[in-house]
Amino acid sequence: MLGLLLWLIPILSSGFILVLGFFEKRFVKPIAFLALLFCLISSLKLLNVEMEATYPWIPVLGLNIGCLLDEWSTTFSFVISLVGILILVYSFKYIKSGEVRYYSLFLLFIGSMLGFVLSGTLLQLFICWELMGVCSYLLIGFHYSRTKAVNAGLKAILTTKIGDICLLLAILLIFISTGSFDLSSLSHQLRFKEVISLFLIVAVLTKSAQFPFYFWLVDAMEGPTTISALLHSATMVASGVFLLLRFSFLITPFGMLLLFVCSAISLLLGGTLALTNHDVKKILAFSTISQLAFMLIAIYSGNYTASFAHMINHAFFKSLLFLCIGIFIQYVGSRELERMRFPLKYTPILSFSFLSGISALIGIPPFNGFWSKELIMSTKNLPVLSILLIGTFLTILYSFRLSFKIFSGKKKIRESFGLMQVSIMTLSLICLISGFIEMKFIEVELDVLLPSLSIITVGFIISQLYFSVRIRWFHGHSLHELLKNELYLNKFFERINTFLEKLSTFESFDRAISRSGFMLSKSIYNILELDLERIEEKTLNRFFKGIYRTLRHLQTSYLNY
Repeated sequence: MLGLLLWLIPILSSGFILVLGFFEKRFVKPIAFLALLFCLISSLKLLNVEMEATYPWIPVLGLNIGCLLDEWSTTFSFVISLVGILILVYSFKYIKSGEVRYYSLFLLFIGSMLGFVLSGTLLQLFICWELMGVCSYLLIGFHYSRTKAVNAGLKAILTTKIGDICLLLAILLIFISTGSFDLSSLSHQLRFKEVISLFLIVAVLTKSAQFPFYFWLVDAMEGPTTISALLHSATMVASGVFLLLRFSFLITPFGMLLLFVCSAISLLLGGTLALTNHDVKKILAFSTISQLAFMLIAIYSGNYTASFAHMINHAFFKSLLFLCIGIFIQYVGSRELERMRFPLKYTPILSFSFLSGISALIGIPPFNGFWSKELIMSTKNLPVLSILLIGTFLTILYSFRLSFKIFSGKKKIRESFGLMQVSIMTLSLICLISGFIEMKFIEVELDVLLPSLSIITVGFIISQLYFSVRIRWFHGHSLHELLKNELYLNKFFERINTFLEKLSTFESFDRAISRSGFMLSKSIYNILELDLERIEEKTLNRFFKGIYRTLRHLQTSYLNY
């Protein structure tokens, strides 16, 4: 029962806050905090618990809700709750307006992700999956007075809707094959397995923002930074990876190959575009796309433990980086990297926290990101390893670039960020301490460590040369312009969207469709009339003609009728 309450409490609290906000706003923050504190304590109690239970939901239709507790679901539930409550505490100082709406949606977002992770039935899983999509749309477009934010929210929900439809079709095919929505009814032998596999892969690629569906996540940076932290760490984008881990046995070899190709492109594309972008939040967005590709490639390699471990580590260090960036943006008043110049020695807490997140992202020991990345790169597949090493090298370059740029200031400033410091310091300590804990459980061979450490060293030297000595030959180069404009892929998709919008309102196109409908109707009538004349029975002839003439008045051939 605790497994059900774990995700129901934040969802119910979300509705309660929304109603309470009309009468008394003072209790909104305490209720939100208590709801997530309950989730944190409950998820801690459920660690290492393994059980499966179903409860009647709509008995007449035979529908149930369930709770599947295993090592993956309980561990990730704890991570979601921990990261969620730390971001919530940070939000107390960060969010200044629209608090009732924000905290209500925040809890609904957390609750839907917990419900998704703990789902024991396919129907429950899909409902929670959809709730996440709705929450992301509303939170990305939280600043609804800004056109960019509204458009970003629409782009997010419309793009991920492709995956939603594919997931729904996969679930329906599974139901047709098994006659049940329970996860326990799934088996390796299913009808329509090839189609189900393809639908699941598309669902994963859209939700986890992989090529060619990556662009929605970059535009999602228009939302509040706290939502970006939640979106990129413990909720939305991670749900795609978790879905694939849960249903990996249903993926066919062709599906895995498609996954690898899209993930490899995303890994290289994300790292390259992060290297040339000047918007700090977009740099982290491209970084997320790249890191998610690491996880998916690990699944392709059959290394599920490495993928799950990196998903956990990524939740901590990516939320930490976003929260630090939120402080930078709040202080400077801009997201432009060139305007951020912070002195390293005058901001010890902020500097330590941000550099801890960067170290974990790069994979510098003993931070947690190092061990999960080494597990991923322990593959014996040479082409896969080569792509992973290139991706790691790109990660090092854009991470050092970000660090050198931000901490190149000399002006003395006062470091005072209140509750924000509590969250970032806690996350930075988690990144460090969890790295020491993982060190005891993860065994990595020396021949695997050497290439990775060598790449980190070489990457650091190249970064120093490029950003300190300031070699500028690359700037102004056509390749730099191409990368700066994100390979023009986003603009390409926007052009297609604009073309379709114009096409739908184009008057001559509308007339052409109407004319075609009229001509088609007339042709059918002439054919039927010729055929009916051949029928000798006059009664039958009149009967069909009468029906046709009656129905003809209903067909005007105009779409806007």
